[in-house]
Amino acid sequence: MVNERTAMTPRGRRARRGYTLTEFMAAIAIMALLVGLAVPSIQSGFGKQHLRAATLEVMDVFSFARVQAMSRNRAYVVTITGQGTPNVKLVVDESANTKCSGVSDGLKGVKTLNLASGSYSDMRVVASSPTGLGNGSFGLCYLPDGRVVQSDTLLPVASVDSAWAAGEAWFALQAVKEGTANTPMGIIHRVVVPYNGVPEMRPGPDGSPSV
Repeated sequence: MVNERTAMTPRGRRARRGYTLTEFMAAIAIMALLVGLAVPSIQSGFGKQHLRAATLEVMDVFSFARVQAMSRNRAYVVTITGQGTPNVKLVVDESANTKCSGVSDGLKGVKTLNLASGSYSDMRVVASSPTGLGNGSFGLCYLPDGRVVQSDTLLPVASVDSAWAAGEAWFALQAVKEGTANTPMGIIHRVVVPYNGVPEMRPGPDGSPSV
């Protein structure tokens, strides 16, 4: 314990001295540096979670179509439009019967996911296979047994790339750079719809939608 006499000595005064302005500024600079290093990592983590959530929302559309087809004994077609644009939309149509061709006489838009409105307006479909899947040239038709065929050919999806199995259709989701309308950046998630109709999520490397 410091007594009154000790506190009055130069040594006592030094012991009770606070931080100098130089020391305080140095501490602030170190803290700012640490925060600056941490922020990109935190933002990247949030970005990955956001992309994952969007991918799960998209997968839910395909799961819905499969369950409905099997439970109602009707064909359901999922159509994707807006690849490469801010207006990505997934629409599920119900066939009037068990055949994909019956969609024209069935119920339109029994389920719709519009990525342009809501929490995922920054998401884009940046690639798809087979060609035309992402711009509405054809859809993926769920038959009552849960299997998937192309709505235009009524056949299983043809294999166009050795990296993918026969019957597998896929499209890639990626977020756009903040402050831009259509400049994708960061990691990619692929939604794969195999012949059995059960959608899968396959994360991919940054900026490489072709693999």
